[in-house]
Amino acid sequence: MFKIKSIEISGFWQSNRVATTTFRDDVNIIIGKNGTGKTTFMNIVHAVLAVDGDALFDNPFKSVTLTLVDGKRTRTVRAERHETKTSPYPFIEYHISNRKFVAPLVGLDDGRPTVIRRRAAEDLQRIKHELGSFVSVASLSVYRIGGDADPEVRERMVRRVASPVDLRLQSLMHRLTQYQLELSSAAREVSIKLQRDVLTSLLYAEQKDAEKGYRLDFDEATEKQNLVSAYKQLGVAGQEVSKKIQDHISAVGATIRHLQQQTAKTKGKDAAPAGRIDFSALEAFRLTRTVVAKSLDAEEKTDEIFSHVNLFLDTLKKFIGDKIFSFVGGELVVNTEGPLPLAKLSSGEKQLLILLIEALLQRQRPYIFLADEPELSLHIAWQRNIISAIRSLNSNAQIVVATHSPEIAGKFKECLLDMSDILHV
Repeated sequence: MFKIKSIEISGFWQSNRVATTTFRDDVNIIIGKNGTGKTTFMNIVHAVLAVDGDALFDNPFKSVTLTLVDGKRTRTVRAERHETKTSPYPFIEYHISNRKFVAPLVGLDDGRPTVIRRRAAEDLQRIKHELGSFVSVASLSVYRIGGDADPEVRERMVRRVASPVDLRLQSLMHRLTQYQLELSSAAREVSIKLQRDVLTSLLYAEQKDAEKGYRLDFDEATEKQNLVSAYKQLGVAGQEVSKKIQDHISAVGATIRHLQQQTAKTKGKDAAPAGRIDFSALEAFRLTRTVVAKSLDAEEKTDEIFSHVNLFLDTLKKFIGDKIFSFVGGELVVNTEGPLPLAKLSSGEKQLLILLIEALLQRQRPYIFLADEPELSLHIAWQRNIISAIRSLNSNAQIVVATHSPEIAGKFKECLLDMSDILHV
């Protein structure tokens, strides 16, 4: 997917001013005094990349030209906003490579007929589909109601007069649950394959020369632990299974000790007596070694499936050490001395969750991650580490933030872009 190399906005603030800058492909931090245009700049970048009809209507400009890169590949996206006397409403014209798209812009309180709104939504969706084929964008201004929130969730929450923070968090929690269920499904597939592989390993198969004979290296404690773990992977546990595992370990251990003793006694002679050796225990040991090997492989694959989620939980713990976050039935739950509803979290904790969940849900894919004033409500120590935390959850994201926080800006001095250098006549 493509990232922003450069941007030029003409008609900034409905004037003859132009905003232009180049971006790094990792972190970009826009700074500047109040009133210098940081939020307007971020809103326009979001509006054009997300093809957000409301934002395109509310943030006038003449044109925006984005140069996007993916390795050596380059694409240009140009959006032109038009208002004419012959048109009853403004419209946006996108030029994506060699293709042209046009859509009317209708404000939320514009009072236009439903048919006009429907047409605008359909036209914008076509543009979004085209742009989304090579650009992934996530935009967070957590104190504004995001246009990418789930419509049903937004409608329910607005009816309850919920804050924009709660609305955004609710939308992200729904997506997070879906993501966790997808991971659980993938883990079940690994478990099903393990069961199938274990069953087929019981069937006859010609052995390679290196696999013939019996291995006599045997540590009872290690083998028992491996077998218990393997059978848990297979979904088999309980006292009866534990007893059978112990009986198996004891029988194999006794046979190997007996064989080692007999071998030592007859060392240097032509053959070792084998009449009293329980070779069935050795054969069982060979089979369980196969089960353990397949189980360990399945365990590694399962750990890999959940590794990103576990990193997310570990990251939360570093920020919020007095609360325990975990997944139960696919849902993120919080505990202190007992269950704690997410609605009871502080505003700073909610904002932290919003930022980290969004980074997690990007699934380590190349994203353009826009955030206006991510420091709002965050403790100073959290501000200092939030960009690094987002980067750890998705090192492939291009992060673009506008901030007043010296704590956020301080750790990324080489990534600073001053709004006074971006905006000029």
